[in-house]
Amino acid sequence: MRWLLTLADEAPKLTQQEWAELQQEQMQQQLQQFQGAFLGPLWIFWVIELLWGALTLWMVIYCIRNDSERSTWLWILLFFPGVGPIIYFFSRWLPSSSFELPTFLKRWTEGGKIRRLEVAAQQIGNPYQFIELGDALKDTRQCDRAAVAYEKAVQKEPHNLPALWGLASVRSQLGQTAEAKTALQSVLQADPGYKFGDVSLLYGRTLHALPDREAELAHWRSHIKRWRQPEALYTLAQVLIERREYAEARQLLQTMISNIEITPRGLAKKVFFWKGRGKKLLRTIPTTS
Repeated sequence: MRWLLTLADEAPKLTQQEWAELQQEQMQQQLQQFQGAFLGPLWIFWVIELLWGALTLWMVIYCIRNDSERSTWLWILLFFPGVGPIIYFFSRWLPSSSFELPTFLKRWTEGGKIRRLEVAAQQIGNPYQFIELGDALKDTRQCDRAAVAYEKAVQKEPHNLPALWGLASVRSQLGQTAEAKTALQSVLQADPGYKFGDVSLLYGRTLHALPDREAELAHWRSHIKRWRQPEALYTLAQVLIERREYAEARQLLQTMISNIEITPRGLAKKVFFWKGRGKKLLRTIPTTS
């Protein structure tokens, strides 16, 4: 600015106060340029810090609620805030979770498909169309509507196993245990091994929730002869502990833990939490038994 003024034919004569104001204006412009260059990206760091804090809180809550080895992992999460949540996410949460898209996003992405299936069910009306519609609704957690679709399929074909299984699944998710039990019994009577033990496992959960301990005990004993899921062994051990049959309960839990330990790591990722739960339950059994 001063250089331009010296080149002018008639340089304006500024007072000392006007020169001070001009210099102050230049300094403010330079400060604004500096703030724009430096402070502009700060919101990005603020967002990253907020997301990191949310991840840490999420992992801490999940650890407290679900992890049987929480005492160790909480130290890692709280005293290594930089890498602790990332380590826990990949080593504990991800292997034990069945990650799915959020419900609202699945409903949005599957909306067109569901509308097409609704039209097909109305126009054709065979059990197959209603089962497809029920499956799509169940996948998007619209259990009430899924139950209606499965019921229509069962009305048209009372012994349709996929329809009965779908109906039992959504009834169980809705907390309608008695209704789920009836549908599951129909499936098991027709095919005890349907869905490779998943139906039998859900039936055991249903008996446990009612509760019907005598029927549950008989069912779990029969179930584990064919399928040895950690959940089945663990739940049967719980029932036996209630009955003070400690020796058998201890043997079941030790078998469950051993099976998980010798299972290949890739296959054991989904069930490794049962190992910790089994050890915790094992410690509750009186040693004098």
